[in-house]
Amino acid sequence: MPKKCPANDQFFEWLAQPTEAAARAPSRVKAKLYSALLDKAEQAAPLRSLTATRRAGYDLCVWERAVLTLPGQAIDTVNHCKTCHARWVGEHIEAALLPWAHCPYAQMQKK
Repeated sequence: MPKKCPANDQFFEWLAQPTEAAARAPSRVKAKLYSALLDKAEQAAPLRSLTATRRAGYDLCVWERAVLTLPGQAIDTVNHCKTCHARWVGEHIEAALLPWAHCPYAQMQKK
């Protein structure tokens, strides 16, 4: 039985506590939520460039690595997930086979 909801700053900690029957969100829901969060982040401020992301030690998906081989800086700061078919597949098909390493949509399908 979950604990009683506190009425203070501990709310999110209480919310994150596992319950006896912890349900998992479908991968399609996770993908749609991730896409919405990316859109909001992009509206608030420019996303980090792929070059800066790689320099910070994060891996890039196969499509992002391919973009880095193209000339020009403008394409380096675009949200490439918007045009990748993995996004559509992740948002519409449950347990889809997306074999690309370092793709957030593929990782959501595996969990």
